[in-house]
Amino acid sequence: MKNNKLLALILLGGLTLSACGNQNASNDQKSDTNISQDQNVTKAATLEEEPRYGTKVKIGFDGDLCIAGQNLAEINGYFEENGVDVEFVNTKTGKDALSSGQLDAMTGEFGSLIVPATKGLQYVFSTASHSGCKSLYVLDDSKYQSTADMVDQSVAVTNGIGNSGHNTLLRFLIHDDVNPDDVTVKPVDAAAVIQSLESGEIQGAVLDDQFAQEFLQSGKNQTSEIFNYR
Repeated sequence: MKNNKLLALILLGGLTLSACGNQNASNDQKSDTNISQDQNVTKAATLEEEPRYGTKVKIGFDGDLCIAGQNLAEINGYFEENGVDVEFVNTKTGKDALSSGQLDAMTGEFGSLIVPATKGLQYVFSTASHSGCKSLYVLDDSKYQSTADMVDQSVAVTNGIGNSGHNTLLRFLIHDDVNPDDVTVKPVDAAAVIQSLESGEIQGAVLDDQFAQEFLQSGKNQTSEIFNYR
């Protein structure tokens, strides 16, 4: 429970930083005074001193359990305990909504946010919300037992090239000193992953753990987790 409350406090700090980032982005358009993120942090020594304290904070959520830590914080009453009034906004376009000010904060996969941020979308990166929720899976009776076995093989990602699954796979490979250029990455719809594994079209797949759990626990032994470095 103590660790959960610590996570909630980290989330609170991250959310307020994101909110300040949006507010300052708007203010910067009205004046020539630029306030850095470091200055924001030092000016607000306590949560009560944050510019948005006491107002409703809109947080983006797309239904993915990978980013549900913020929702668990609300369910457990951590926001209320700390005097933060939150409103969750169900959206599939969180990146654009955050940049345009429709959201005050969101939790997202870091790698997929880097390019939009460098292209001019107004983001303030605050802190990590958790350490990961995806793993690399193969068929249970597969001969592939490590990331090194994926060399010259095909691995599926279910949300497209350049998004969180692809970024996670690159982290796995680099962590194990495997050259990503030696692995073929294939976009495959999540509904077709198991069939693609069984047909031999792909040899592995990066999946959300919540999605793969059904197959791991079904008794059919369709998939086996081989790598989940956090």
